[in-house]
Amino acid sequence: MPEFELKTISGNTITKEELTGKVVVIDVWATWCVNCMNEINELNTLVEEYKEDQSIVFLAISDENLETVNRFLSKSAFLFEHAVNGSELSKVLQTRAVKTYPQHIILDPKMRIAYEHSGELSSPLATLSAEIDRIITNE
Repeated sequence: MPEFELKTISGNTITKEELTGKVVVIDVWATWCVNCMNEINELNTLVEEYKEDQSIVFLAISDENLETVNRFLSKSAFLFEHAVNGSELSKVLQTRAVKTYPQHIILDPKMRIAYEHSGELSSPLATLSAEIDRIITNE
């Protein structure tokens, strides 16, 4: 992973240095993406499943602006930490020639991409839980 600095909608700054040593589950999404919306309930369940484990971070990155994302979040819960205007990092994270939403990436504690999937997952909870557990077990 390259160095990065993201501002969250809650006003925090997230850097690669702060996340090193943690498992980072990233969802690159958009408010207009139907496939992204289809996954949110299971992604929220995933956050709840691991909420006691401080070594796991859930980060949603959108290329959209703060107002657009806040408007969506005021109507629908999405429990990940949110960073907006994340186009620079989402371009770096892009693993295909054409960006596909949603994109799921899990970084291991050494900030290496341990899992990547572009497009809607048929079972986000089961798939991402299995990948998180695999990373934790291998570390």
